[in-house]
Parts: sequence; C-alpha cells; structure tokens
Amino acid sequence: MRLKFFICIVACVFFSNSCNRTPSEKKSGNTVKNISLKDEIKNDIKPLKLSQIVDQIEYVRLETRKESLIGNIDKLIITDSAIFVGDFEGAKSIFCFNPDGKLNYKIHDVGKGSNEYAAIDNFTVNKKDEVTLYCSHSNKLIHYNNKGEYLKTIHTSINFSDFIDAGNGEYFTNCDYLFNKDRFYNAYLINRKGKVTNRFIPYSSNLNAGAIIMSPSNLVDVGNHKIHFKISMDNSIYVFENGNVKKDFVVDYGPYNFDDGLKKMLVQKESNQYTIEEYKTEHGICDLIHFMEGSGHFLFLTRRKSIWTCTIWDKKSDKFVSGNKDISNSANVSIIKNDIDGIPIQFFNCISGEFIYALIDPVELIGSKISMQKKIEVSVNDNPIILKMRLKKL
Repeated sequence: MRLKFFICIVACVFFSNSCNRTPSEKKSGNTVKNISLKDEIKNDIKPLKLSQIVDQIEYVRLETRKESLIGNIDKLIITDSAIFVGDFEGAKSIFCFNPDGKLNYKIHDVGKGSNEYAAIDNFTVNKKDEVTLYCSHSNKLIHYNNKGEYLKTIHTSINFSDFIDAGNGEYFTNCDYLFNKDRFYNAYLINRKGKVTNRFIPYSSNLNAGAIIMSPSNLVDVGNHKIHFKISMDNSIYVFENGNVKKDFVVDYGPYNFDDGLKKMLVQKESNQYTIEEYKTEHGICDLIHFMEGSGHFLFLTRRKSIWTCTIWDKKSDKFVSGNKDISNSANVSIIKNDIDGIPIQFFNCISGEFIYALIDPVELIGSKISMQKKIEVSVNDNPIILKMRLKKL
C-alpha cells in the first residue's frame, strides 16, 4: 500500500528539535497579535521527541474489506463521531469510519452525471457530519448527508484549493492562484447556489503562490462562527467572522537573511524595482507554510531555504515546543523521534480537539514490540493505522 498524504509539500520534512519557552506576544491597536518566534530557527538541529508533546497514544485500525480498501491518503478529517478519509487518486472515494475504525459508508460516484464527479480535488465536513466534495473539472460541489446519500449539486464560477462549510448555507473558500492569478481574490464566500456573495483580500504580487506548491487544510473552523485561514506568501493567520475578514495574528520569524550572491543580484536588479518581497515570491520563499489548530494548541510549519521549523504552541499556557530540520543533509530521514513506542511517524495529518493524528503504514507494525504488547495483528494489505495522540499541556 502506498500512503500518499495530502500535505505533500512536507512529506518527510516535518518535525524536529525542541525547547520550552514562552513566545513574545503583543497586541497592537487593531488587536492583531504578534507571536515572535525569531530565535527558533537558530536552534541546534535535533529530532523532536514525541514524548515532549503527547502523553497518550491510541491505535485505530481502519476496517479492511473490499468496500473500504484505501490506496492513497490525501486528506484526513476527524470529528467527534466519525473519521473521514479522502482517497482522491486511487479509489476516487471518500470513506467514513466510526471512531473505532469500522466503515460507515463510502462515497464513490465517479461519472459524468450532474450528481457524479470526474475527480475529487478536496472535501469538507460540516457540524452535522455532512460531506461536500469539490470537483474542479466541472467546477461543482456535491453535497451528501451524514449517511453518504446524495443531496444536491452546486455549480460555481470560481476555482479554489480549499474550502470549508461556513454555516448559514455558505462556503468559505481559499482561492487557487493557478487559475485565478491577477484576476481574483484570495478568499470567497459562496452560497448554496454557487453564487459569490463576498470576496476578500485582493490579489497582489507579494501574495502570489509563486513556486510554492499548494499547502492545503489551511482553513480551520474554530467555533463560535469563526474560521481561521492563511494564504500563500503571508505569515499572517486571518479570521473570518460576522461576514468580515481581518488579521488575527502574525507569526514573526524575523528578517530573511540573504547570502552574498542573492544580495548582489538584488542590487543589480534594483533599477527595475526588483524587491526582496518579489524575489521571495518568485522563488517560493515563504516562512509560514502551513498551520493546524485544535482546541488548545496551534501547529506552525515554516521553511527557510533548506531549514524547516515546526512549532507547537499551547494557547493557554502560552508556551511552545519548537524544532527544525535541514533537508539538504538528510531529506529522506524521518525527523520525528517516536520515543514512546518506536513506530516511525513521517508527520502529523491533522489536529482535532485535544488530539493530534498521524497515519502509518501497517507494515511498520508487523513484528514490532507494540504490536505484540497491544496484540495488534496486521498484514501488509491492511488499511492504514491511525495514531490518536493526546497533546499534553506545555
């Protein structure tokens, strides 16, 4: 089985190194918070020990039978009552399992009909556990009830990379620059008829996706009718609330240090108004690549040249653990050290509530100490195992 995770840009370059300090957080007049993590990318490069961020691990086996066979893992969504797995390329399906891993239903409506799709680009789940998937081939959303039964098809005129059910019969979307560059906005609000009802953050050259590969799942429903999101080439986390968008906070990693060669090139192009920001855009240099958010923790993933830095921030205690990884030296080596049970973890897939989740190939469990201790019997043809890990208070 091949596990292809949706967060393809970070594959084997996710976590490392640790510390336990308090970030500097300030509030300005417009209530935008500044979280200063300038020192974190300067620390020694060490693997992150899992025991520093989690204090409990559970193993959820996804049921393996003909109807539930998963090829690629492209997206994982966890709710209080269900586990949703999107296999966009292999099975072209969305699977819904109960919390114990037993299959509830499978959505597989591939075709050319109005209630069918040619491919799945993304999907979201609302508070009722109803699924909506997006197919860019025909620019349509297909909505299903919490039993996987078809409800309706919604046609829209815009392309987007990620979206979330905003309630009140509307969807909040992140724009896809591959199609909308120079013409549209970073975010839209569309209703159940597919009509754009509002648009936010106009396109600018400093917010171009550039060489950045789409970083998905940067839309989080944080409750109380609030949605957190980020856009490409921006270290800000925005909030959508009461029909409006504003910056909620900025993750500050300090100034970008260019080497002498890049500085010389910038000077040469200065007459053409070639700015540092334009260079960063053109070369896909963006500090904050991705974030996840749970009930008590944030996860920030950052890239500078070959250095990847990840920070987990405990919002209540205002403390964090942080680490980095130099992929130029060991790109194919796992950078999370699982010192709890030894099962290799490439990276984390999502956060839900107080838990963080990772998918692992069952082959990693065969013959391991934990499989014998927990009496977990697996074969190479089984579906992935979900590690459900409780985030500890920092």
